Amino acid sequence: MLHTSPAPGADRSDPAGADGTPTPDTVVTAPEEPPADRVEAGRHARHSPLIRLVGRTLAWSVPAAAMLIVGLVGITQPVLGWDEMATWSATQRPVSKILSFVANFDGVLAPYYLFMHWWTGIFGTSHLALRAPSLIAMAVSAALVARLGTRLIDPFGGLIAGLLFVAVPAVSRYAQDARPYGFAVLFATLATLLLLRAIERPTPLRWLPYALSVALLGLANILALLLLVGHAVAVVWRFAVTRDRRLLWWAAAVALGLVPAVPLIVLAMPQHDAMLAWIHVYDWRVAAAAPGDIFGATVAGLLIIGVALAARPAQRWVLATLLTIAIAPTAALLLASIGSHVWVPRYVLFTVVAWVLLAAFTLRGMPVRAVFAVVVVTCVALPAQFDMRGDDTHVGPDNRLTAEFLRTHAEPGDAIIYAVEDLWSTRNGIEYYMGDKAPRDVLLFRSRVENDSLKDTECPDAAACIGDTKRLWVYRCANSGQGLAHLGSAEHFLRQRTVLTERYSLSTCTLRLYVQGGSPSWPSEPMSLRDPDADATGGD
Repeated sequence: MLHTSPAPGADRSDPAGADGTPTPDTVVTAPEEPPADRVEAGRHARHSPLIRLVGRTLAWSVPAAAMLIVGLVGITQPVLGWDEMATWSATQRPVSKILSFVANFDGVLAPYYLFMHWWTGIFGTSHLALRAPSLIAMAVSAALVARLGTRLIDPFGGLIAGLLFVAVPAVSRYAQDARPYGFAVLFATLATLLLLRAIERPTPLRWLPYALSVALLGLANILALLLLVGHAVAVVWRFAVTRDRRLLWWAAAVALGLVPAVPLIVLAMPQHDAMLAWIHVYDWRVAAAAPGDIFGATVAGLLIIGVALAARPAQRWVLATLLTIAIAPTAALLLASIGSHVWVPRYVLFTVVAWVLLAAFTLRGMPVRAVFAVVVVTCVALPAQFDMRGDDTHVGPDNRLTAEFLRTHAEPGDAIIYAVEDLWSTRNGIEYYMGDKAPRDVLLFRSRVENDSLKDTECPDAAACIGDTKRLWVYRCANSGQGLAHLGSAEHFLRQRTVLTERYSLSTCTLRLYVQGGSPSWPSEPMSLRDPDADATGGD
């Protein structure tokens, strides 16, 4: 409904015509949209304070507990992937060496590596210890999603939003990953919640926490700062309605929050090619697969998006803000990927929060349908939830399987040689899973810590380093069928002075045992295949 007010000098006793229509002397003004907290307060004023407190508490505590339970299921099952091995390798160094390392590689992850250095110093480096910070971050995120939903909709809407968030497979995937993506989701959600508080009452005491949350977001993931596009929409819209100049302090808060990210950006610029060269070239299929890749399950993701697009919040600025957060970061990253290698779905995982909030808006006032929607999404996502907890789902060689095999098959005095293309991932993996029980790393010349890198330097003279070591295990994953090709300085030695006696197929990797003495192993050699799945027909 439009509100009317008499123009200056008009008769205030009769501001409108007899038929109720505004007269020429009447100024028609649009009503100011009430802040979200007032809408919520009015909607639930009839309930007693105790009931409201219980409702609000359950709204955030149930999703948080659900996230902890779901995230703990199978958290130790997946083998540490390539990225997680990098986390373990980097964080086990002294602080000074971590700083030297990030000056060469993974500069944007410096804050995370320093945090994990402190964390693992207290809790150790088991699968659970390495992944627990991400799980805790996602559990807190689930609580904040519900709190956002409570503030924008009502406690039940917050509960539905939080449970939809927990049901998303990608959320569980990165709650079980020793990388900073869980923290990026946490700080993105926190920043959005603090922005709403600051918009409702734009005081310095509310802008400062928001600035801090932006700083933490940039430290967790620079690309997650794309969230600020959505925040800008919220601020500009509210300023257009209220003309409250205190809202303009948002720009200052953002500028302050971006300061800690500047050194990381400076570090990252020369490292870009080395860090992101592995990312696939963009094409239309990448964009088409984006919803499934972001949510971790195509059907579940499309269901949530479909429900979300039907949302019609009473406050249009809320709709505009959430849609911008949901769509703009993904669109921007996809467009940037046309000319660069930057599209990685997990970089925009925080957009899931906006989608589930919009879906909760759509389901507002329909409790049965809301519960049904949560059940349907959960059931549809279950296969992906199970798949994401498989042994090799974190991308990388199954070093645990190889380590278990070597414990039972390697003999005292054995040595191990790593294929050049696998160098840091396999060497780190065997060291992590076997420790000092691993076969001797006969070609290790200069360690990765000394190199301020993820890679070690190998012995330039394989014959001198191998010496009279009788049994040599060759571990290869990336090109497991290539035998002795591209083994660096060891290739010639192995071809000329060893015999291949055993070969095993271990997941996507191969493990071969070469023994010194006898005739050269190329082009044919005796072979004992203990693994029935191994290929008995091909040579090396």
